[in-house]
Amino acid sequence: RELLATLGFLCAGFAAGLLMGPAPAPVEAEPDAVAFLSEDKPEAAPQPAPARRKRRAPSPNFGLAAQGAVASGGQHPELLIDGNSTQYDGGNGFAQADWQAQPAQALVVTLKDAQPLNLVRFKLWDQDARFYRYKLDVCPDLDDSRWKPATDRSAAAFNCRSWQEAVLPTQAVRRIRVTGTFNSANNGFHIVELEAYDAPDGLDTAGPNLTDF
Repeated sequence: RELLATLGFLCAGFAAGLLMGPAPAPVEAEPDAVAFLSEDKPEAAPQPAPARRKRRAPSPNFGLAAQGAVASGGQHPELLIDGNSTQYDGGNGFAQADWQAQPAQALVVTLKDAQPLNLVRFKLWDQDARFYRYKLDVCPDLDDSRWKPATDRSAAAFNCRSWQEAVLPTQAVRRIRVTGTFNSANNGFHIVELEAYDAPDGLDTAGPNLTDF
């Protein structure tokens, strides 16, 4: 009787095992997940800062008598190229041309040699509220047939005062010509100083009023 009972118990257990199927295998965590649970996620390596393009220094001011430039036209043209843009008053320290003359007088600066230029600056007389208008032309050599316009500020929309700046495509320039077309005070066209540069990255100028361009 005991043997029969034992065999019955074993048969019942075997049948239950067949109905329930095999026991599920233990689930293993992914290796990376285990690692990040046990320690902080590593930070990305710092990236080097992008290299900054080196700023190219401007050329010397080729429009100086000290650099071999020569000025002509009007009255006292030599004052255009003497390097003085601060010491002037109502009667001294500037070149002058008559913009009402026929044809209008021009002030011309001839460089020692043709130079690659992309920037011409000049300072209009600015010790009162008057304003000016003008045209600026450049020429690659001494041939008068090769003048070409660089800046035209002769229209009524322009009331130009103090420092003026003309940015040009880089080109060979031997002569620079400024022709006054208007002065709100009288028939004089007055320039204190003119400068000429090869400055592809611009100039670091403090103070000049360049708002007309």
